[in-house]
Amino acid sequence: MPKYLTSRVLLASLALLAACERSPSGGGGGVEPGDLVFLRASSSAPPVAAVHAEFWAVQGENREVRIRYQPRAGQSQGEDLLRFRVSGNTRMRRPDGTALAEDDSIRITIDMPDPSRFEFQFAPSGMRFDREPAELRVSYAFANPDFNGDGRVDGQDDDFEFGFWRREAPGQDWTRIGDLRLHDLAEVRGDITGFTGYALAGGTRQAR
Repeated sequence: MPKYLTSRVLLASLALLAACERSPSGGGGGVEPGDLVFLRASSSAPPVAAVHAEFWAVQGENREVRIRYQPRAGQSQGEDLLRFRVSGNTRMRRPDGTALAEDDSIRITIDMPDPSRFEFQFAPSGMRFDREPAELRVSYAFANPDFNGDGRVDGQDDDFEFGFWRREAPGQDWTRIGDLRLHDLAEVRGDITGFTGYALAGGTRQAR
């Protein structure tokens, strides 16, 4: 079994060993941006090294890209903020629906509109992954610990549920997607079937 697939198979075992929670896929209608609580970076977080990343995904090959923080004293490279992986077993489709032939490539870009917020815009918009989804990992190790945004850091933040939300275009509603939150690693992982905007957010202001 390829090393990349082995790591994905072992994800379920990792979930049993770590304190984690699996969130259901979003159902029903979307949520307006003003009703969500978006995670924000802590004031002590290192600066993001680059708010733009890009790479060439090649049909039939395992490829990945990372967004890192700037290195701190004594570090040769900064810690991961985002890691995006495309499996060679997926079938990539362009926004017009045509499938990439073996060894064809397509340029993928990831942008952070606001580096103080855990929000990412993927392009080309409308690109799809069939057969096997791509994988997105985002670390919240440097997030403001006031997860629920009520101005206090207390036990309610420990109970605050958050994960990946997606929207097709700026200004549109957000929809929850399924993900795996690994508490011990301070990381959220999710399967990505298509390109749009993604963010780490939780709850709804109406529900609190």
